[in-house]
Amino acid sequence: MVETQEIRDAFAARLNRALDEMPEIRQERGRNVDLHGALEKLGARAKKQATHKWLTGASIPERDNMELLARWLGVRVEWLEYGLGEMRESNQAKPEPEPPADSSDDEYVHVPLKSARGAMGRGYENPYVEVKGHLAFKRSWIMARGLNVKYLEAFYADGWSMHPTINDGDVVLLNKAQKEPVHNTIFALNGADGVIIKRLSHASAVNQWGLISDNLDKREFPDQWLDEDDEPMSLMGQIVWRGGDL
Repeated sequence: MVETQEIRDAFAARLNRALDEMPEIRQERGRNVDLHGALEKLGARAKKQATHKWLTGASIPERDNMELLARWLGVRVEWLEYGLGEMRESNQAKPEPEPPADSSDDEYVHVPLKSARGAMGRGYENPYVEVKGHLAFKRSWIMARGLNVKYLEAFYADGWSMHPTINDGDVVLLNKAQKEPVHNTIFALNGADGVIIKRLSHASAVNQWGLISDNLDKREFPDQWLDEDDEPMSLMGQIVWRGGDL
């Protein structure tokens, strides 16, 4: 397809619209620095001059960068590239509304803190959840880890099975964008009895996943290895931070 200026301008408008919904990306000055830095951490092969051209309608990304950009933004690639269909799939929820912040707070982004609890044991059922407030994280910290604020939320940990890594009453930060299991990484899962927090372990020799408790008291907090007959893991996302007493 031959690129015309009208096509490039329309793409730039869609890109900037998606970026407007990302609190960790600055609105005007510094936007290209934030965009390039985030994509670089995700492995995109694009120079800062290239991302500037995308933002200003001077050029359009190649297909591999277009797909990476769409995944990071949480939008449909067909919408981003061609303007076809809806911006997001029907199951892609828009982010929680951000609390208003003045320009002096531009160094921070805010993540919703929910009343839900994740059990480090059998599971914690949350029949009703509300946003209790927001936690402020440094924008640079979010960007350095390649996280997208749209997919972050915080809630409380319950129990002692993940001690000493996570303790009872700690606040944990969930990255809902990470739904694929990763060996030796802590995830929140939807279990039979509610939300649970466990370390995932993969035994490659038998291709088996385990739900591991960091607590060394295995009589009280036994590990669970999943068999082929078990229900597949329902991952809510990866736990990327915890805050609590030391």
